Amino acid sequence: MSSGSSAQVTVGSALARAWDQGQEVDLLVEGVWLGGRISALDGMGVAIDGGDFERYVVRLEQVSVVRIRAFATAPAVSGRHSDPLGIEDVA
Repeated sequence: MSSGSSAQVTVGSALARAWDQGQEVDLLVEGVWLGGRISALDGMGVAIDGGDFERYVVRLEQVSVVRIRAFATAPAVSGRHSDPLGIEDVA
């Protein structure tokens, strides 16, 4: 960021943006990665719904890193299609 910028990025603002956009996140908390979809967020903490019926509730001050998972995009169609066995077919 340039020194003239007044924008401030915080763990809370990054999580709020991911929550607004429905993106999954990974949080680094005391050396352990926790991941999933945000189900609740306030000024003190965040609740993450992980896999296998797990829910994590974490204080924002304990989060070292927020990794926001980007939406996957479909590859451009090249005229060739590959089946799960790796056999290509010309369209």
